[in-house]
Amino acid sequence: MKATRRPNLAGLLACALLVGCGSTPELPRNIPGPGVLVAQAHVPLLDVFAHPDDPQPSGTVASPGGRGAPIVGVVDQRNGDWLLLELPQPPSGSTGWARAADVDLSGNPYRMVVTLHTHHITVTGPSGPILDAPVGVGRASTPAPGRYFIDQLLQPADPAGPYGPNAYGLNGLPSDVDSPGASGVTGLTGTDDPQSVGRDIVDGAIRLRNEDIKRLVPVIPLGTPVVVNG
Repeated sequence: MKATRRPNLAGLLACALLVGCGSTPELPRNIPGPGVLVAQAHVPLLDVFAHPDDPQPSGTVASPGGRGAPIVGVVDQRNGDWLLLELPQPPSGSTGWARAADVDLSGNPYRMVVTLHTHHITVTGPSGPILDAPVGVGRASTPAPGRYFIDQLLQPADPAGPYGPNAYGLNGLPSDVDSPGASGVTGLTGTDDPQSVGRDIVDGAIRLRNEDIKRLVPVIPLGTPVVVNG
């Protein structure tokens, strides 16, 4: 049996997953579920503010992992020319106000639900179910139950390696890699050990069969909500 390796995804190459979602819908004051509006920055660093009337930003958001991936956030509210965003940075649940002029908006009708105790994932879209499949569940770096969104798509250098052909990073999850220029990502991955799918594994993120994650990559855009149930 192959040794289990900790899938922090360090050193993977990030690539943008740009899937058109049709015309930008009108933005309501509060966004109803399950559909979301995704904001993608068209500036290299996105200024975020604690309040819309603050004269200076409280911080900036850079590309996740410093790899040049798009900066995306999920819109929670609007206030005139300002948007309250769920941010792609730790801690989980971080929010901040951004200028609407700094982002492009697109509707996202997709949704993932992972149920840890049944080792199961369902993915739905505007026309119904897309994927209903087993997952492997790690005990160390698996995301805790909660609501996340996909903030990056990664493509391992070796598609036959421990993370399979692709992996998704989830927002708000801190790096556990200390080396300069490296960033660990916790999320959903492929695997080189299909026997690990459908059960608890010694360590790692949420594992899908390679054929399942390959089905999702052409369809699922950044910003897709991922609900993790216990």
